[in-house]
Amino acid sequence: MPGYTPEEIRLHFGYTAEEIREHREAWLRDLESGEYSQGKGALVVTGEDDSKSYCCMGVGCETAIKGGLELLRTGEVINLDGGPQRTITYYNGMDAVFPVEVRRWLGFLDSNPTVDGHALSEWNDGFYTNPGGISFLEIAAKLRREWNIPQEETPE
Repeated sequence: MPGYTPEEIRLHFGYTAEEIREHREAWLRDLESGEYSQGKGALVVTGEDDSKSYCCMGVGCETAIKGGLELLRTGEVINLDGGPQRTITYYNGMDAVFPVEVRRWLGFLDSNPTVDGHALSEWNDGFYTNPGGISFLEIAAKLRREWNIPQEETPE
């Protein structure tokens, strides 16, 4: 984390730079794993058939939980315009951006951090010049470049 001393990083985020790098690497592995179905508009949406779709930040919340961070998961059932019933998952009260605890766990200053000129929610959900968004693999590649974390070699 350029511009910060190790003490400043630990004081601001509650984790060392090394721990934050490990957390980020775990999140990148989860984004690249194929384990999570990509969705839009909320951190996690559960359909009537119990299928789940995740925003890239929702995957980050799940990674943090797997990494030992305690987050309260709650859900709200919604039915927009008479469409199918869905459940939106909240993590510590947040449904569209990182809760503070995850933001700090990953070493971000913002709950919807900017990477390569756009907020993560824009890369995931789409924006005016890229209305469809980009895949988890493409988001992970942008994050790897931003953080200078090389792709892990897969054993043959």
